[in-house]
Amino acid sequence: MPATANPLPLFGRGYASKSPSVTTQRLINGYRDVEVDPDKTAMPIYGTPGLTLINSVTNGPVRGGIVLNLVQGGGTYIFLVAGTKFWAINPAGTLVDGGNILNGSGPVYFSWNGTQLFFVDGKQGWMYPPFTAPLAQIVDVDFPVPPAGPTTCTWLGGYFFVTKAGSNKIQISALNDCTSWNALDFFNAETAPDNVVRIEADQGELVLFSDRTVEWWALSGDAAIVRRVGSSGIEWGCVAGETVAKFSNGLCFLAQNRQGEVQVGVLAGHQFNAISADDPEINHELNNRSPTILGAATAFSYFMDGHSFYQLNFSDASYLYDDMTKSWSRVTSGTFGSRHYANLRLAFAQQPYVVDYRNGNIYLLDKTNYTDNGDVQQFEITSKHIFNAGNEISVNELTVEIEAGDGLATGQGSDPQIMVSWSKDGGRTWGNEVWMPMGKIGEYRRRATLRNLGRARDWAFKFRISDPIPRKLVSAEVMLEP
Repeated sequence: MPATANPLPLFGRGYASKSPSVTTQRLINGYRDVEVDPDKTAMPIYGTPGLTLINSVTNGPVRGGIVLNLVQGGGTYIFLVAGTKFWAINPAGTLVDGGNILNGSGPVYFSWNGTQLFFVDGKQGWMYPPFTAPLAQIVDVDFPVPPAGPTTCTWLGGYFFVTKAGSNKIQISALNDCTSWNALDFFNAETAPDNVVRIEADQGELVLFSDRTVEWWALSGDAAIVRRVGSSGIEWGCVAGETVAKFSNGLCFLAQNRQGEVQVGVLAGHQFNAISADDPEINHELNNRSPTILGAATAFSYFMDGHSFYQLNFSDASYLYDDMTKSWSRVTSGTFGSRHYANLRLAFAQQPYVVDYRNGNIYLLDKTNYTDNGDVQQFEITSKHIFNAGNEISVNELTVEIEAGDGLATGQGSDPQIMVSWSKDGGRTWGNEVWMPMGKIGEYRRRATLRNLGRARDWAFKFRISDPIPRKLVSAEVMLEP
């Protein structure tokens, strides 16, 4: 019989997890785009940004940090904590030792009121007024101390707010002064008797993330300082405080309700929208972990080329959600399939500065870099099933169209290749990879084509790029014959 008149596209928005017999689709180190006026394709696929080293501290992974534009200091400063060391990086990129803190483990949260930089490390609180005085510990007798030490903090309307470990209590500072605290200036989360694990200011309100609930408070304008917003409160709690991140027009986090399984969701106003709820495959992967691993998760968000991304990290894997296409993918660094190097984003940074979970490296998420700080970044995409009601079909031609001709002048990438393998048993096993040229410098008309691949009842195709060149995949399609 003649081949099909119209080529069959291979890619969709799916995500494989529970069974390759159901779906084989998967995207790693890439994201899908949407063309408003589709031309050659309605859904091109691009590589995720690489990691460009900005600076590095020597005493371990960064526990938390913030980026501030300080006019009086001549530009952008990075402040962070690694181990027991407080560091500053000035606009010239010089690393400045800012002093030592006492507690050397656990997350560190920063907040800023315009003159005072305040941070908490789980046991103590610290204040640094840039250019006017050295780092100092908060020593007010009414400031929270272990075992109910300060765990997270934020700032709103002139006041600093601190959560206390193992409780639903939030302590409030004096107006415009993080060094002064009154034991009577506090309030408690009210929706349920669970522990507050994170507090964050968002859209003029305080958001209290507890184990099993979330609720909202706002400035009251009187002696109470804050009051709960109406009857606001939802029965979705926060599984890991370090997964809370600004996202789109709200806050995204790893959540759990009283029914059990975790979801990733976004707060829109005072409502919770689960962004993983419509994809049972990604839900399976998220929940296939122990409570300990879930509780140690981290996350950050960034906005790039019109896409709002949320990256969720576990000890064994990292996931990327794209709000534009409402789709999930995986991101990985180093050993293929392991978690991504990036762990947290430095707060307030206009540029997406992120820190490495393994060491003191600070990176820029850089869409012009196709490696992770020099390590190979592998792009991989797996197709949908190609089948015809259980009948055998022949693949007469496979064509992959990429933006060709972007090879490098020398070294790896000077003759870039796309590697293709296929499965004839529905994604259970895969054949050897076939390498196809992607075009040396200036070879813009290059197309990758294979012919006469044989017959099978269920086909799937996998494409991989490891050369450090732009990953811009226009389409992939097959010509079939019954």
